[in-house]
Amino acid sequence: GNEGGSGANYPLGYNGVISVASTGTTDSRSFFSNYGFTVDVAAPGDNIRTTLYPGTYAFESGTSFSSPFTAGVCALVKSANPSFTPLQVGERVRVTADNINSINPSYVDQLGKGRVNAFRALTENPPSVRASNIVLRDSSSGNNNGNPEPGETIDVVATFTNYLAATSNATITLTTTSSFLTISTNSYNLGTLATLAN
Repeated sequence: GNEGGSGANYPLGYNGVISVASTGTTDSRSFFSNYGFTVDVAAPGDNIRTTLYPGTYAFESGTSFSSPFTAGVCALVKSANPSFTPLQVGERVRVTADNINSINPSYVDQLGKGRVNAFRALTENPPSVRASNIVLRDSSSGNNNGNPEPGETIDVVATFTNYLAATSNATITLTTTSSFLTISTNSYNLGTLATLAN
């Protein structure tokens, strides 16, 4: 989206969809680009030389340029890994993106995992463990109504799936930025998790 906002957009916010923000030549967020925690990656979208009807060239900007750059990297990954599922292709592109948080301190983790990197996506094979089916339970010391409330102990239950290379010693860490929450157990060791295992 090109509204410069942070709200979740759909269908971009759905699982299985790669949401792409726009960056400029210095990897900073384009002023027009949407951002937020539903963004997966960023790609160039500022002053892109393109064709212009009826037969010339011009420099244009927009996330409509960022998206095809990302789609191109996805195509390269799928071509090099024909057995990959669509989710695996997206995960490879996402986890091999270059972290641009330091260039965008006002948008930390709101431009996805960073700017897409075709070379890394084709040459690196990291694991990619994602959480799904996240459920908050207040049955430990709450009223068991399914709603977290002040004074209750909440259990966080989730399924973790590894989409790419097997892990050797994966650890899940839970953090909070809220001064109203206390985390009693903040990490859990998953150990070895094979490709597509959960």
